[in-house]
Amino acid sequence: MDSQHRHELEENTLASWLADKIEVLKPQLPAILLGLVVLVAAIIGVNSWSASNAAAKADRWTDFAVALEQGNPDLVDLKTAADNNPGTPVAEWADATWADGKLYRASQIFFSNRSEADKAIEEAIAVYERLVKSSHRDIAERATYQLGRALELQGKLDEAIKQYGRVTGAFALVAKDRILQLESEPVKESYEWITAAKATGSTTVGGTGGVLDNLDPDNIPLPDMTSEEAESTLDAMLQDVDSEEDIATEETIESEGAVESEEAAEAEASADAEAPAADEAPATEAPTDKPADE
Repeated sequence: MDSQHRHELEENTLASWLADKIEVLKPQLPAILLGLVVLVAAIIGVNSWSASNAAAKADRWTDFAVALEQGNPDLVDLKTAADNNPGTPVAEWADATWADGKLYRASQIFFSNRSEADKAIEEAIAVYERLVKSSHRDIAERATYQLGRALELQGKLDEAIKQYGRVTGAFALVAKDRILQLESEPVKESYEWITAAKATGSTTVGGTGGVLDNLDPDNIPLPDMTSEEAESTLDAMLQDVDSEEDIATEETIESEGAVESEEAAEAEASADAEAPAADEAPATEAPTDKPADE
């Protein structure tokens, strides 16, 4: 009985405490309920924002991916992706790729349309100079290196060397190697010729653009030559080559004819030597006499 009575007393005490608390909280109950509603709404809002933010990020990267679907990046789509997503990594990657495309285009038309090439280089440089300040390390390093390539294409080798010296990260070794090449006299002389060459035709470049590694001699005149003079010089060189080939062919034919004549003469002499021997052969044989009739 004592334990049961004790249990009943404890239950009564708990009930009394709850009743007192409820009475105390009744005036504050609307505020408490409002707080619970706000908390639930906040949780739902955060989840919705996270989902929408993830979807927005996916959409932004989709814009960038669409611009890269073709073999050559679509510069218009890249520009649109950058403009539609300002202040985001997508915008910076789109800008960097757009500038790379401009630099590559400039290298393609460097000799055929110098003014447009210079304009494209300047546009690329403006973007690179902005991106070197990016908080994203990969973007900043890439822009730093590509800025050196742009300066190099402009023929500003000293500035390009200084720019390559600022490169860090994944491009550091490539930049260091490029510095060594630009400091060599043959490369300096080549760039002096390239920047002085007059427009005659399109050229191609190796790598991501900005360095004229492969130049087609059929489309590039020698320094201080007009296009007509260059073509005339090339035609004369080709004629000389054809003449030398014709002379070599004639000499070969004459040589082969002389050999054939010598072989014919030797064959004739051999035949003449064998003829008398054939004629004398019957005379050397003893005639066969018939036995005399007895």
